Amino acid sequence: MFQNLVEKFLPKNARMVLYQPGHRGMACIRILASHKEVFYDKFLCYRATEDPLGFSNSIDNSYDNNNYDSYDKVDLILVWGDGDGSTDGKLAVIDQYQYILKAAKMAKEKLFFIASHDSIAYNIPYVHVYSSDPDWVKERINQEFKYNTQWTTHFATPKLDKRHFTNLNCFCIDAFKLLSLDNQLFEEEYDRILDYFKFESNRDQVRQFVLTYRNREKQLREWQRTNSFPTPSQL
Repeated sequence: MFQNLVEKFLPKNARMVLYQPGHRGMACIRILASHKEVFYDKFLCYRATEDPLGFSNSIDNSYDNNNYDSYDKVDLILVWGDGDGSTDGKLAVIDQYQYILKAAKMAKEKLFFIASHDSIAYNIPYVHVYSSDPDWVKERINQEFKYNTQWTTHFATPKLDKRHFTNLNCFCIDAFKLLSLDNQLFEEEYDRILDYFKFESNRDQVRQFVLTYRNREKQLREWQRTNSFPTPSQL
């Protein structure tokens, strides 16, 4: 079982971050990775940026090479999930693990995070990212269904796995609060993260990331609605 594999072979300095598509888990991982206690390297990202709180203006890349659908994305390449049982699926699990071992070696004593869509109540410390506002999630998913056809089989309306909220091994992050435009909600959730991980505060930079991320979401929706996109030089 994948759970046994993770609990037995996950490097000690690695932490799984579980989230369902639409809950903006990658953005939350970027925030976690921005702290000096955490390892980050641009090789971990599809859209390589030197700073975990940075954004890429590239719309022509080997990952999704599409019409600005990547403009509000901050995806990571370090993802580990259970295969589909096929030979290719099993090989993918092994291939992903090789990236994890590479990251663990590069991180040395620092913590690093691994994304996963598999909802498993682990018996080791892990993180669960969710949104307390289902309408916020639905809005994101509907947007992807409508405009980003590459991901229509990937996004689905998820059901929250309540086991994570009662599992003492799990730290839950409310993405709706952490990525909120309401500064008070952001402060409350960010303070929880600092307290749990004992991170040194990176508050101002994280807040700017949140505002930029949310603005990019809004800007992309407007471009798609009006079917009017800027040229790359205008970004």
